[in-house]
Amino acid sequence: METRTFKDFLDLARFLARREKSMRESPSPTLWRLRLLVPLSILSSGKQFSALELSTERPVDPKELLDQVIWRACFRGIQTLDWFVAFELISKFFMKKMQIDHKLSWYIGVLFESSPRGGTWFSNHPPLRKGRLANRRTAEVGEKRETVLDRITRELSLVKPSKFIEISVNEVTVQYPKADKPRFIGVGYKDKGNIGKPGLKPGEVPLSDYDFVSLQLNEEDELKFSKALQQYFQILQEYGINS
Repeated sequence: METRTFKDFLDLARFLARREKSMRESPSPTLWRLRLLVPLSILSSGKQFSALELSTERPVDPKELLDQVIWRACFRGIQTLDWFVAFELISKFFMKKMQIDHKLSWYIGVLFESSPRGGTWFSNHPPLRKGRLANRRTAEVGEKRETVLDRITRELSLVKPSKFIEISVNEVTVQYPKADKPRFIGVGYKDKGNIGKPGLKPGEVPLSDYDFVSLQLNEEDELKFSKALQQYFQILQEYGINS
């Protein structure tokens, strides 16, 4: 264990303040295994449906995975599926974390700039370094100048991953379980009680093992998303770019 000494109480106070700030800006990661279903056909109770399964081989740090996708969106290019993975990570893990709100507008900005505009789930979208964000420049401090892409890289501390987390993509057929019918007790009295867990046939994987791709946000998260996007648009104006 490392031993640290302090010259006086003020030195200790400064150390604690720096550590608290670091903990706020870099929350401890919670490992999580990506198992995301993207339905490709209509979901109906008791029926099978086809879906794309996006998964990681092992539990990963959500922020590490998000930064990987964001880096690729900026410098290498992504597929439509990657975009939805980033959206899922932001809405599930980072939308409610107040300690990284100052970065939310930049994450949302990258989502906005790389939004799929047609095509298939496997369509390729060019990196932001080939678009408008890498062309216009504005003065920063002294002689230093930077593009919006430079600013995104700096604000999110983006670096090329030394090893990329692989996201496997498989087309699967999933059984959507049929809920048990409620039992009726007595004459003229319906006791719905507890419907219970839907039954599964041998070999079927329960849907509880998966997350469905998010197609909408709740009201609170939608408001936060909109505010973050407006903040991003305001920053673009500083660089002479209209949203």
